[in-house]
Amino acid sequence: MAEFDGYQFLVTEENDVMLIIYARSGDPENPTIEYDKANRTALLHRNQTDDIVLENLTDTVLENLSEEPILLVTEVLPTENPLEHQVKQIYKARVIR
Repeated sequence: MAEFDGYQFLVTEENDVMLIIYARSGDPENPTIEYDKANRTALLHRNQTDDIVLENLTDTVLENLSEEPILLVTEVLPTENPLEHQVKQIYKARVIR
């Protein structure tokens, strides 16, 4: 995985989408993602005190969010090699339309 700044969406050949973010403090609690197609943004609500604004979403990501009921989120920890990351946790966020 290449180095990224804050978050990155991975898109498979089948156009399945996964969000990768750096690990945050606290655990996700009933996470949701609400997207705004017109502004090409989304808001990941991890828990009661942690929201992440995602900007400049691609057409593929927006299309996936409009069709899928969940988004897979992977939280990673950086390692000494900037091109590698250690997975801390993976969870599902419910997509809000």
